[in-house]
Amino acid sequence: MRSNRRAFTIIEILIVVMIVGILMAISLPKLGTTRVRLDARAAQRRVASALGQARALAIQNGRSARFVLDGNVIKVVLEKNDGTWQSIVQQDLSATEGVTVESTRDTLSFDPRGLALSNAGGTRIVITKGTYSDSVCVLGLGKILSDKCSLSQ
Repeated sequence: MRSNRRAFTIIEILIVVMIVGILMAISLPKLGTTRVRLDARAAQRRVASALGQARALAIQNGRSARFVLDGNVIKVVLEKNDGTWQSIVQQDLSATEGVTVESTRDTLSFDPRGLALSNAGGTRIVITKGTYSDSVCVLGLGKILSDKCSLSQ
């Protein structure tokens, strides 16, 4: 005799729920690690972008521009004609990405040609979240490196 079965049994549903639960238990720790890494990489891109913007502003306006690191806050400022400084960008990376930022130098100045001033040995900015860290380097001529940079390049 043929059975016209149109529903799942409770055992079949429990097996599927258990398999999904096991898969989630395996994948959730990896998702947390991925989130930490993505936040740090996003902050690294923001720092590299702000450095590039400071350099571009110096070249475009024919005046000095600075990248300033104040704790975990990054700023881009442009020198005005009267010698004062105008803030262009300000971002708190601790609030937006939950990272800490450290640097070998708190202020990087770019001259009107885009060269990094007082930067003979280069500057390294390290972004850290949890156990993951990444960095951005600025070489003496103003070149910005953001892929696991090393000042020896």
